[in-house]
Formats: sequence, C-alpha cells, structure tokens
Amino acid sequence: MESVVNKQVVLEAQPKEYQDLVDFHTKFNMLVGKTPAPLTPRLMKERIDCMAEELCELGEAVQERDMDKVVDALIDLMYFAMGTCVMLGIDFDAHWSEVQRTNMSKERGVGKRGHAVDMVKPAGWTAPNHWPILERVGYDFDYWANHDWKSYGRVHPDEEEGTR
Repeated sequence: MESVVNKQVVLEAQPKEYQDLVDFHTKFNMLVGKTPAPLTPRLMKERIDCMAEELCELGEAVQERDMDKVVDALIDLMYFAMGTCVMLGIDFDAHWSEVQRTNMSKERGVGKRGHAVDMVKPAGWTAPNHWPILERVGYDFDYWANHDWKSYGRVHPDEEEGTR
C-alpha cells in the first residue's frame, strides 16, 4: 500500500487549516494521503477514539462553564477530524463545498431530534454526492470495491507488516 510521508502534498484551493495539518503530519512523520484510500481498521479506530475523547472533553468543559476549555476542545476535535481527512487523502475543500451546497437547501423546522430550532431536509432533498469528487482526485473504485478494505487499508510505513 502506498503511503506518502515526509512529502508536502498541497491540493489546490485547500484551506490554510488543511495545509497546517499536512505540515503537522509531515513534521511528526504521520500519514499524509496523496489520493483517497481507506485507513486500516486499527488506525481508523485510533482516530475515532481521539475524536470521541475530544468530544467528551467538550462536554466536560460545557458542564464546567469554562470557555477556554470549550474552545480548546472544539479546535482539538476539528484538528483530529481534519487530520483524519489528511490521512485519508480527502480533497477537503471540494467535499466541504458539496456538503455546504446540500446543507444550504435545508429548511428550518422541528427535526427528528425534536429541537425547535433545527434544520430539516425538505421534500426532494438530495444528500451530498462525494463520488464525482473522489473519482476526480484518483479514488480507485475498482480496487477498493474488490478488496477487503478492513484488511488492506492505508497503513503508516512504520507499522509492522503483520498489523494490517
């Protein structure tokens, strides 16, 4: 599995924050995906665990009414989420724009969460379509459709062969 480490990968029109994460991953010899590909289950679980930890810290900060900790937890959560996008080789800006486009077509109303001030999907609403973006940036549909991604996801080059 090809990994891109210690190389500056700059996708066109990426937000400064995305490039900051590429720089961070490069500095610490962490995975920087050149094209979209899944991570190994172990690596993806680590990323999810880190995001869950930050979400818990956010809840604690809100309970404590500590704005400094709220801000820190939110930024750390975004750091892990966007860092995971870097590892996955996701064209963040293009996918963000697709989600923004569909979110802007929602309407204010009471949704399934029961909140009085929620955004709901109107009749005819369509979900974001990420496939054309993935295809444009080199996602290998045939390879990943015909392989067990749970066994063959992108792996950091420092990992032992047997841990995939």
